Amino acid sequence: MPGTGKTTIALDMAATISLGRPLPDGTISPQGNVLLWSGEDDVMDTLVPRLIAAGADRKKIYFIDNVYEADAIEPRGFNPATDIPKLIEKIKEIGQVSLIIIDPIIHAVTGNSNSNIDVRKALKPLIDLAKELNVAIIGITHFTKGTAEQNPIDRVTGSLAFGAAARIVMVTSEDTTTPNSSRYIFARAKSNIGLLGGGYYYEIQKIELSNYPGVTTSKIKWLHEAIGSAQELLSKSKNNQSDALEEAKDFLSSLLSDGDIKAIDVHAAANQNGISVRTLHRAKKELQIKSYKLMTNGVAVWWWSFDSKIATQAQDCHT
Repeated sequence: MPGTGKTTIALDMAATISLGRPLPDGTISPQGNVLLWSGEDDVMDTLVPRLIAAGADRKKIYFIDNVYEADAIEPRGFNPATDIPKLIEKIKEIGQVSLIIIDPIIHAVTGNSNSNIDVRKALKPLIDLAKELNVAIIGITHFTKGTAEQNPIDRVTGSLAFGAAARIVMVTSEDTTTPNSSRYIFARAKSNIGLLGGGYYYEIQKIELSNYPGVTTSKIKWLHEAIGSAQELLSKSKNNQSDALEEAKDFLSSLLSDGDIKAIDVHAAANQNGISVRTLHRAKKELQIKSYKLMTNGVAVWWWSFDSKIATQAQDCHT
């Protein structure tokens, strides 16, 4: 669900593998390199601070960014739907790659993401890559709204093939079984290679990086084991019981947790998460998020901010 720290959890896993440190259950992770591609978060503003907070060995973290063609004047952005052969070459060059993170996995599909045939065809190169190079791949996605009573696997946005193709599916949601608690649930909804059900509770901590004054970010604090099936654990969660407005508020709180966002990017992300414009602006009003305008190369760009002082100062400077 929105606002439950899916990307932050993936980055915590990346940090764990980069260091070869214990996983939440105490198992020592094999140490290796990690490749990370994000179509939603900025590397320097969002991903790197979270990796620093997680204690990652950044020498073992590689960001998939641009593709350089021999006959092209300028590089182009990496496309997970078409550039897997080039990625395989780079993985072999780097060596000892243990994990690849693709966020969101839906970007790996060129066709209809609701079509089983198109999704299976699009994911096959990734599955083949994982088998050939013995690499784990984490694909991040969302739940479809209005599916609270369904099996967690059936709630995955898009075709059922996303859940069917994965060997393991983990789901996240906010937990409300303990009053005044801000903990979340990380539960195993599917496993072809191990036990089904169970998981761990966790918290999302907001911290200021000690070596970078003024830079705030988020990190995962793992708590204790969660017992029960994913459906049982999620049925108690706040996200399952909340309406569209509450989901939109959670989404905005997470999106703006690491700083101001361009309004156009907020709307694009909301649309991808199935949040209507009307509900988005209702959530913005309830959370008292401010808008301000900055001139960039002679073009007015609107931003959304939790900091009313910054928004007011920016607006005064450019009015």
